[in-house]
Amino acid sequence: MNIQSAKKNWIWIALVCTLAATAWVASSDGQPAEALLVPSHAHSTEIKAPRAAQLEPVVTEQAASSAFSGLERPQITTEPRDLFSLDHSAREQMQAQASAASIPQMPPLPFLYAGKLMEGDQYMVFLTEGERNLAVHIGDVIDQVWRIKSIHPPQMLLSYLPLKMDATLDIGESN
Repeated sequence: MNIQSAKKNWIWIALVCTLAATAWVASSDGQPAEALLVPSHAHSTEIKAPRAAQLEPVVTEQAASSAFSGLERPQITTEPRDLFSLDHSAREQMQAQASAASIPQMPPLPFLYAGKLMEGDQYMVFLTEGERNLAVHIGDVIDQVWRIKSIHPPQMLLSYLPLKMDATLDIGESN
């Protein structure tokens, strides 16, 4: 017998065993889990040990109720409360944050430093804002929002015009 036919035979044997195991499990699924084995009615008054053939599965209400008695949920006696309600201190804190948020604040600088160039006695600073590149001097106004107040390496001072607040941008030391 060659190796190929031996492999085929083992595969067929494994298939038959699998089918037999499946049929056996399927046939045992029909019985309820809480079934009790109770002896059938015996005609004699003698007490004998029941044989397996005389035992038949019977489901009783007592067995079913006792099996699930531990799973019952205790009754709720307290009044349910709103899980999503805010208590008084949290409400006050949120109102304080809302009033603090209503005070206008200067946005973060939208510019990134790209480089600087010394032209005579003045600096020209190169900035990027997203895809946009800018070359600025002292006094320049960008988008009617930002004014360049001073350029003194290692920092540059910009003024946010709507709120008249200043912000600094690091531009590095001079070479």
